[in-house]
Amino acid sequence: MKKSYLLFFILLISSTSCDSISKKYHLEKKYWDIDDYSSAVNNIKYHIPSDEKLPSLTDPITAPVFKKLIDINNIAVVVEDTTLGLKHRSEFTKEMFSLNRSITPAYDILNSKDQFIYGSELIELLKLGLYIQLYEFSLGNKYILKNAINNSSSEISSVINSNNQTVVNNYLIYLRFLKKEEALQSDALKRYADGIDTYFPKLINSFPSSNYTEMLTIINANLNSVKSIEIKESLSKLKVLLDEKLKPEVKTEVTP
Repeated sequence: MKKSYLLFFILLISSTSCDSISKKYHLEKKYWDIDDYSSAVNNIKYHIPSDEKLPSLTDPITAPVFKKLIDINNIAVVVEDTTLGLKHRSEFTKEMFSLNRSITPAYDILNSKDQFIYGSELIELLKLGLYIQLYEFSLGNKYILKNAINNSSSEISSVINSNNQTVVNNYLIYLRFLKKEEALQSDALKRYADGIDTYFPKLINSFPSSNYTEMLTIINANLNSVKSIEIKESLSKLKVLLDEKLKPEVKTEVTP
């Protein structure tokens, strides 16, 4: 009988805690808007005591919060809605990426063995940043071209080319994160490899005119040093794409 009361008491506390978290983070909403996302980021950064754990994928109570935090549908519902204006969608992605950059350092914590405490969560936040940037720069470019007096001018071309190169350079930050491979555990390494497989081909297709030479250099260097089989395979596939892209065109001479 005592065990039954104890189990009931535990379940009651758990249920109350889940309800409280759901209300605090607006988990009843299908999509988070900017205000919801900003509120969640502020709660995680400033209102969780230092002796308590951050929302994570492994905690059954707080997992829904973190999953909402990295849910790309929060972004897709806006950026893919063509009934919304370019300016609105472009500014939305800038705000979302700013919030993503703001929350990511909170999960960049090492334990006494120099391993990431929230390795899987950290990688998922970095992957979300990759996703957002694809839209941030493509929508930004479209807005610039739409409002330019002469969208074929050298000045506009320079701005567009600069934006295209910036997003590629930002993606290099993700690849350079491989220097911290030993601080990531198995699950985080698999998630990292998925980030390469999912977003880097999209980057190359979305911004084909950018310079990818440095990216290929980083890939070649990491192929010789990376230990994770999954990441090595992902880098190898990406290298094939880039080798093909950077291969000099063979000009065929026409005999008169």
